[in-house]
Amino acid sequence: MFQNALDSLSLASSLSEQKKHVLEKELNIMITQSEKTLTEKPPKKMPELQNKAFFLPRISYGQNEKIPCASDCITIKNSKKMGRCLVATRDITIGDVLAVEEPFVSFLMPEFRHTHCYNCYLKCHTLLPCHYCSMAMFCSESCRKASWEKNHSIICSVSPYLDELGRAVNLSLLIIIKASRNYKSITELYQQVKSWEGKDFPKNYFDENGQYGSQDYKNIYNLVTNSEKRPLEHSFRSAALAFYVLKCLEDESKFFTSFIPSQSRPFDVKLFIGGVLLRHLQNTTYNAYTVFESYRFGNTDKSMDYREIGAAVYATMSLMNHSCDPNVNRFNCNDTLILRVIQPIKKGEQVLASYGPHFYIQERDERILELKNNYCFTCKCEACRNNWPKEPSMSLDKLKYKCQTCGFGLPAAQTREHVICSNCKFLNNVEEISTLVKKSFVFLSIRLMPLFRSCSIGSVSSCQKTKDRGCHPLKRSLGIVTPRKSPPYAVGLLYYCVSLRDGRNALDCLALASSLPDHKKQQLEEELTILMGQSLEAVPEKNTEHLVESQNDTSILPKISFGPNEKIPCASDCIDIHSSKDMGRCVVATRDINIGDVLGVEEPFASVLLPQFYYTHCYNCYLRCCTLLPCHYCSMCPRLTLSFQTRSKTDDKPKALIGQESVPKPPPPLKDCTCKKQVMYCSESCRKASWEKNHCVDCTLLPYLHKQDSNTIEMLAVRIIITASRDYESPAEFYRQVKSWKAGDSTTESTFDGNGQYVSQDYKNIYNIVTNTEKRSVADLFKRAVTAARILQCFENKSNFFTSFSSNELLPSDFKLFIGGLLLRHLQNLPCNAHEVSESLRCENDGDVLKCVEIGAAAYATMSLVNHSCDPNVVRHSYRDTVVLRAIRLIKKDEQVLDNYGYHYALHEKEERQSHLKDQYYFTCDCEACHDDWPTYFNLNSDKPTYKCQTCDFSLPALLVGEDVICEHCKCSNNIKEILTLLNESSKDYDRHLISVLSGSHDNAVVQQMIEHLEKLDQYIKRPWQEYNNCQEAIKQCYMKLGNYYESDLQKLIKEVLDQTKEDKVLEKGINWTLHG
Repeated sequence: MFQNALDSLSLASSLSEQKKHVLEKELNIMITQSEKTLTEKPPKKMPELQNKAFFLPRISYGQNEKIPCASDCITIKNSKKMGRCLVATRDITIGDVLAVEEPFVSFLMPEFRHTHCYNCYLKCHTLLPCHYCSMAMFCSESCRKASWEKNHSIICSVSPYLDELGRAVNLSLLIIIKASRNYKSITELYQQVKSWEGKDFPKNYFDENGQYGSQDYKNIYNLVTNSEKRPLEHSFRSAALAFYVLKCLEDESKFFTSFIPSQSRPFDVKLFIGGVLLRHLQNTTYNAYTVFESYRFGNTDKSMDYREIGAAVYATMSLMNHSCDPNVNRFNCNDTLILRVIQPIKKGEQVLASYGPHFYIQERDERILELKNNYCFTCKCEACRNNWPKEPSMSLDKLKYKCQTCGFGLPAAQTREHVICSNCKFLNNVEEISTLVKKSFVFLSIRLMPLFRSCSIGSVSSCQKTKDRGCHPLKRSLGIVTPRKSPPYAVGLLYYCVSLRDGRNALDCLALASSLPDHKKQQLEEELTILMGQSLEAVPEKNTEHLVESQNDTSILPKISFGPNEKIPCASDCIDIHSSKDMGRCVVATRDINIGDVLGVEEPFASVLLPQFYYTHCYNCYLRCCTLLPCHYCSMCPRLTLSFQTRSKTDDKPKALIGQESVPKPPPPLKDCTCKKQVMYCSESCRKASWEKNHCVDCTLLPYLHKQDSNTIEMLAVRIIITASRDYESPAEFYRQVKSWKAGDSTTESTFDGNGQYVSQDYKNIYNIVTNTEKRSVADLFKRAVTAARILQCFENKSNFFTSFSSNELLPSDFKLFIGGLLLRHLQNLPCNAHEVSESLRCENDGDVLKCVEIGAAAYATMSLVNHSCDPNVVRHSYRDTVVLRAIRLIKKDEQVLDNYGYHYALHEKEERQSHLKDQYYFTCDCEACHDDWPTYFNLNSDKPTYKCQTCDFSLPALLVGEDVICEHCKCSNNIKEILTLLNESSKDYDRHLISVLSGSHDNAVVQQMIEHLEKLDQYIKRPWQEYNNCQEAIKQCYMKLGNYYESDLQKLIKEVLDQTKEDKVLEKGINWTLHG
């Protein structure tokens, strides 16, 4: 055995000198203990070792009925500022034991697994190894069996892949395993977690028996995550780690095959487990505690120190808040935690522990910064408020340190971080040594032992040393793209040739597109038929020799009513931004607003065109056009694209940015081209502008995003990141600016910039749109995090995003992780705040009603502040991608401007509206239509209206007798005969005008008369009233035609194309089927 020990010692030769020195000391102690044991009478057989080395003290004042692990002298209370906390119910003296708590889960550090029992943490020199791995050893057969049944049957095969990823990762996995075993089935666990989401647990933290149990998974699940306060890169890194752990569970263990039986389930198990993993990676970072062990490193009783051997999660201890002058201290007995009082605590005072920073050893600014960075709060304890000084006798700054290799004294370090030993020339990290000495001084001199809460990875120095290894699992977790086939380049070229009336080349392109599926061919033929019909109708007066710059005749934007707003440049002076506790930031009227008034004309911060409209609309300005120009690059196979983005010797930008003359001619597409869509433009200026703005990055990105079936929200998030990064001179400035913002700050003061304005093109206003992170399910968060990781991989591998910045300044070290965090943030705030870009279509075969079609999506900073109502008072219309906001009801001063999020009382029942709004937007609507449960359109009253009092707006009696009717509320007289005459005349005019509106032959005078009729209905009749809805919708239709509007008769166009079969008829039309240069 000694020979084997020597062999093992030689294998450890690769350790650092400091590690070797520590190892030799421990070996000497072990040899001494072994020799002493051998001189005694040996036992006949090795007994089962029992954990008798530790003595668990009794809890003072008896056991608490509500908190079984705690004393009866404390209770759990909820504070608005401090959250849940432990409070004394009586005066408590020094030395009292307040709690003895076993962890929900605990994790033994890898370096102690050959000296301590993996199950009970007992230090033992006769350990039994696991039957299947070399990563875990046990003090007895009972511990080995208990560990296998508890979690090691899963951990055994996964542990080698996770040990280097830190404590939070391993603790999160252990929590998942234990939680799964606590329920009869994974379905029951899923149902339990779903029932907890969105509930106010600060008021519901006790179970059905009125207890707060340490082994109740609900108490672990609902520990604070600080999702809204954590840095973006931290959230994204947690998501990537969750995905990596999920893949390890799936590929390297039997978790999903043996533990979770394969049976039909109404939910995605892997997505659910991934979401729960993500949640625990967040809350264990702030709530896990270090498991310490005291040990003797010399021959005297005073030579004691403490070292970290593991980490654990405790349901009750996690509720204690921090103080830099704590009144309790924590001690470990194995992985069980004992809480003792070290300062007198009066009745009603909080039980306060230290999270690491202590006024005795750290200055106030240092403590506050550390707590802010690690725990997302600013400490306001007495020591911080009064700025207590450090212990004056601790002159640690004047200590002379020893070289960690040879033991010689080092020169005075002063302010240097590293010092070279004059004897052996070894480079010593004096800053790290100083920090260790300070902590050791506290442990040895005042026995403080604060039991630092565990971070997600470890110390800063260990993170730096294992940076490359830590990044490897992250990179591996991002590789999730699976290639799929997509339509070829010939489709885009086909549209282009037909729009230019080049029939011969169009037929050739149609032959090239023969590999398309049948349903795609049919759709293509229908669209081409329409396109050819439009070309036959569009007879030019003379042939042109070149394509002209397209003009958008429908883009005449209306003027803002009441003049522009000084604070909100895109809005009218009749509105302002207010902040409400219940509604958050909102838009409020500052004066009475009439129907038809234009309240805002806002350009988007970023917008995207839907792929199905790439061949009919300009990718840059959204103009519908039949003579579109393709991009110089993305109409090719994406594998060739990067090779054509040649770079100038004097400029780091692609040559396409320098001048279009330098753009090479695209080669023919490859046979196995995987490009699905290409972008096209209405003019050369749009093509150039789009390239300079964003397409120089997403040109190579789009094919891969389409291959992965990226939805509109994902595409818009990509566009926002590209647009935002282009607003700054360098990536470092972009990084610093975003880091300086307080995420989720929606106060009125933070809304406006330094000039007192809320600007639509300021990225800060898009960044601070609400994300609803705390209200989302764990599965939803995990899915969005994986999506962000997938998109980030495309950014890195399929685009020049990280190399396209004009500045030569180096990227910040975590810049890619930072971009991933931004993607994750926008994947959360866009579903609740993005708006559609719409186009109105009129088809005679479908009746006279305009159809609104979504052609794109956009992010508007100001429009996102408008709250919802099922009976809105404004309506939005798109002018290309610019949105115009008009009033469609009278809005009184101080009333909110209210839009509709897609669920209108006239179209959806109350239960349906409430359900959809709760699921997608995370709020319960309490508008008038919901409060009074207004009926849907076909059930609206259309025979007997309820009239309003002209003084107080209350309803008049249903039975109208005589000319004058007395209001029962204000006792005022109303001339009902005059009102009826006025409304009847106005209704007759309305019926006549409605015909012209539906046929599309109305003018501005008709629109104004329709508005006047609606104002009269609003003044005299109580809603809901069917004629009011009809008039309101007719006015909307009038405004729809002023924006993005397209009129086509599909049947008529197809018939005309079929009739034009003879060449002489084509010539009669004057069409020259040649490609004009």
